Amino acid sequence: MLYERATLKGVSAFSVVVEGLDPDLERYGVTKKQLQTAVELRLRKAGLPVRDGVTLPYLYINVNSLIHDDGTASISIRVEFKQAVRLERDPTLSTMATTWDAGGVASYGVRRLREIVNYIGDFVDQFVNDFLAMNPKR
Repeated sequence: MLYERATLKGVSAFSVVVEGLDPDLERYGVTKKQLQTAVELRLRKAGLPVRDGVTLPYLYINVNSLIHDDGTASISIRVEFKQAVRLERDPTLSTMATTWDAGGVASYGVRRLREIVNYIGDFVDQFVNDFLAMNPKR
């Protein structure tokens, strides 16, 4: 995890990208816009340099869900920081890569699905801590 943290050093700004959500989540009140706003607000409150729109590098939020017949939902969350990297063996080649990540799985009753915003927030807070450790405020 220490090397992941080190890849955040010197990042001057980044955007947030929330992957499209399963329509079932939206039916239960969890929307892409809601997650985008919640994550960006959390980052800005912590003083991180968040850009509007999609720019490189970016913090990527992915939520996968499966709604079960018994009224529960299985949720998988990934929070990843993606940026351009160069290959050591050939520095003329570059690509996008995940250089920091966190995530987990959880189960919720469908009436409590909006609580995943807080669950995602826990991983975003981990990112904030690592980002600030490598880019202390002056």
